[in-house]
Amino acid sequence: MTKAILFKPFPLYIHVIGWVVYLLWIGGVNVFKYGWSHLWVVLALTPVMLAIFYFNWNGLRKLFKNGWNWKGIGLSPLYLLLLLYLGYQVLYGFPNEFSERILRSPENPVFDVTMFVIEVAGFYWAFAYKGLGLAAAEVLYNLLKVRYVYLTGKRQILEEERQRICMQRWISHFLGNLNQSLIFAIKKGNASFRVLESYGIIWAFGMRIIAREKSFFIPLDLELYHLKRLRGMYPLETLQVEVSGETSDVQVLPMALLALYKNMYKHGDVQSESDAVFKVDCATDRLLVRTENRLAPRSAWVYQEGGAGLQQLKDILGMQYGDRARLAYRTENDTFFLEIEIAVNNGRVQNNFEASGCEKENSGRRAG
Repeated sequence: MTKAILFKPFPLYIHVIGWVVYLLWIGGVNVFKYGWSHLWVVLALTPVMLAIFYFNWNGLRKLFKNGWNWKGIGLSPLYLLLLLYLGYQVLYGFPNEFSERILRSPENPVFDVTMFVIEVAGFYWAFAYKGLGLAAAEVLYNLLKVRYVYLTGKRQILEEERQRICMQRWISHFLGNLNQSLIFAIKKGNASFRVLESYGIIWAFGMRIIAREKSFFIPLDLELYHLKRLRGMYPLETLQVEVSGETSDVQVLPMALLALYKNMYKHGDVQSESDAVFKVDCATDRLLVRTENRLAPRSAWVYQEGGAGLQQLKDILGMQYGDRARLAYRTENDTFFLEIEIAVNNGRVQNNFEASGCEKENSGRRAG
């Protein structure tokens, strides 16, 4: 922490407002107790108050900033003696209207050393401690401000680290499943060169994403390219993949579409004659992904329990998009429907989001 930050004074307007309020207060009290004629006494003492206040304010700041200054400590008694001498000359040195209003017995002023020192010291301390208090408050405020900034930044770092770990787990989980299915395909003799090539491309793509520290979003076109590769590895003859709208500027989470397709292949009824649907609609203000496929009897219970990685996908969407994303799914007559809706603005995630509902159908071109 630099000294410039720690000893940064309050803005000037804080000092001005504070002094205006204080002087109005003591001026009003003196006028109420002694009449309007006492107001000029307050005005005459105002420079003295300010001098005492800021002398101690500056002294404590220098003490905090530079440590003990023996020269300053040595000069302090001389400063106090000079203050006592000036106070004596004003009050007792020669008769004047000012001393008559200050002294308790102006008609017969009697000098008493003890009472004089006590009263001058009391007057001095009344403004010295205010200056010391303001200097200490400024240092304390700056310390708390720096501490708050540090903790806020630390929480931000921890949140980014949590998001990075969750994203890495998400991608590594998908790549692990992909690896298992590839081993199974190799054992069955179904791993052609094309399948191995696509596997290598997707694996390298996933590892590059895992290596990132932040900014996990990728272009939608890149995700669609790897989805085409995945479809070559796990072909679904009855699947219709439809993409509509402008995709070039849209950013999405990596492996999201691939995971949806992988679940459709793994848990869907590939022998069914009914078409499976995979739609991606890029509107001007939102990205909409819809899937529809008939479930295999062995997998119906998985979706009923919210399995097949749906909860993990929902958590990832919530972490990366917040309330700007929505995932909804249902099962009707052994057919699974899923919809993901993400609010975007020119391809970027926007802050205000209202779900448009699940009823609207979108047509578009077929991809892959």
